[in-house]
Amino acid sequence: MAEHPATCTIELEGAASPDVVAGALAPEAGSGVPGTEAGVSVVDGAIQIKLRARDIGSLRAAVNSYLRWASLAGEAESVSRGEKDGDI
Repeated sequence: MAEHPATCTIELEGAASPDVVAGALAPEAGSGVPGTEAGVSVVDGAIQIKLRARDIGSLRAAVNSYLRWASLAGEAESVSRGEKDGDI
């Protein structure tokens, strides 16, 4: 199926935990974006998202979605720790 691969590596700033953010993204890996396959892991303290898509449009959509989801998960963790006031 998938012919277009991409790997995104995200190094988090501040106190956000890569394990917590990766855990929040993991459910999306099974059904996140139609026409794609995804895997989420933590490698050397950074979140690694491996994507494969059947076409470039699906790959672009998946990259954008996973980057947004990672950003939101990091923000949510910061708010839950009291590091931010919740205004996004």
